[in-house]
Amino acid sequence: MNISEVNLQISRIELSVDIDEITINGLNGWPIVRSVLYSLLATKDNKKEKISPLSFTAYQIRRKISINFTKIFLRKRELKKSNLNYDTEIVFLCRASHQVSIKGYVRKFDRVLDPVFSHLKSARHCQMYVLGIPKHKKYFFPKKHLARVGKSPDIRFMGIANSGLEKELLIRKIDLEKFQGLLARAEKDFGEGYDSAKNLFRTNKKMQYIFTSVWYAPETMGYISAAHESGVKVVEVQHAAEIYNHPMYFGWLKTPVGGFGLAPDLFMMWNEKCSEIVRSSFSGGRKNTTSVVGYPWHDFYKLFNKINNPFNNKFQYSKRILFSLQAPTFESKKRIPDFVIEFMKQDRSDVHFNFRCHPNDLNARREIRELDYLDLKTKFEFTDGDEDLVESLTHCNFHVTAYSTVCFEAQIWGIPTLLFGSESAEIYQHEIESGIFQWTEGNADTLEKFLVSEHNMSESRHGLVSSLKLLQEGIDQIIPTKP
Repeated sequence: MNISEVNLQISRIELSVDIDEITINGLNGWPIVRSVLYSLLATKDNKKEKISPLSFTAYQIRRKISINFTKIFLRKRELKKSNLNYDTEIVFLCRASHQVSIKGYVRKFDRVLDPVFSHLKSARHCQMYVLGIPKHKKYFFPKKHLARVGKSPDIRFMGIANSGLEKELLIRKIDLEKFQGLLARAEKDFGEGYDSAKNLFRTNKKMQYIFTSVWYAPETMGYISAAHESGVKVVEVQHAAEIYNHPMYFGWLKTPVGGFGLAPDLFMMWNEKCSEIVRSSFSGGRKNTTSVVGYPWHDFYKLFNKINNPFNNKFQYSKRILFSLQAPTFESKKRIPDFVIEFMKQDRSDVHFNFRCHPNDLNARREIRELDYLDLKTKFEFTDGDEDLVESLTHCNFHVTAYSTVCFEAQIWGIPTLLFGSESAEIYQHEIESGIFQWTEGNADTLEKFLVSEHNMSESRHGLVSSLKLLQEGIDQIIPTKP
């Protein structure tokens, strides 16, 4: 099932179901259901991979054991450590997968929220937390790990049976048992997020704002629910460009008059096109609005590291290809397609591949290691997803991916991108038709031609503006400067 078919299925289900019947914690629960449907349908045709223990760092393993021990024996102690300072006004809920390296620094940076925090930290009392378990524990801007606690037993979905949802899933031959399992997990994650947030806020009466990203994770929606109960505004900071086809940002057909209580109050978007997509999707709700602030990470990065233009670098290999990997989803069954393997079986002394893992894909290394058993003559290496992306970009002169939005960051540096597969053909239709990105169904000859052709690097629909000034202007409109 490709991404258009996934979106069409979700739209048809939404139209056929009484979404107002579905509630959780007294709020419209459709955003969680929609998120679960997306997760289920996007991976419907792919086998579930077992995650190897070797995919985790020693720190992650120790932290996981510590959290489980804490939940059983030391719950109160851990919660006390997580409490906010009494004067905290703004909380940042960071994602573990967004913690990345900058060359020359041991401590990690949050590529999405650190630029915002950097602007606000001198004028407001701010506190940063990390959701999930990152690979490392040292950060340039101090962050605490936020302990999740068991959810209250009374936090559960209501009205599923009366909504007609399960009947609709059966009609569409969607695995009802699997859906119910995923929904139960989402309910648990939501409840744990909600209870953790209530505990976090209970000692603080000055909280005004929460900044987060990937709002549609059920745990994050738990935090959003608790924040709204406390009168705290929630701001989502855009983390990727593919929202044009992402069902949690695009194509909502039913929105309550007051907006969704589980969605952010404000979406900080990269550009006007992305902003327009979200505004139109939530057009029925007065609550969920947008603001354009650009994508400031590259300008922020320059404050810490001098960046060399990749075309000024002298490489051992004249054609260095950064390959941004994606986990198998939709119609994609493999991270590295057969046409790339076929290409690498040829002796190409001037070509080098850098396979960069997606930060959320814990099994990518295993597939890359399998390349060692093939008769490949082209040189390659692999890079973890939390390593310095800008550094990787400045050490390549070509980019290949199924549909990663790294293609837009590559464009900032004048690096051409070759896309492949049906997903990218739909997601980036405008850019492909305009000649901004190249595309192949899956052909080694196309890759060969891509490496010797001239490329159109004009601005795309999602053209990124990396500007700290634009970010500052946007933040100042959202949060007035104190007198």
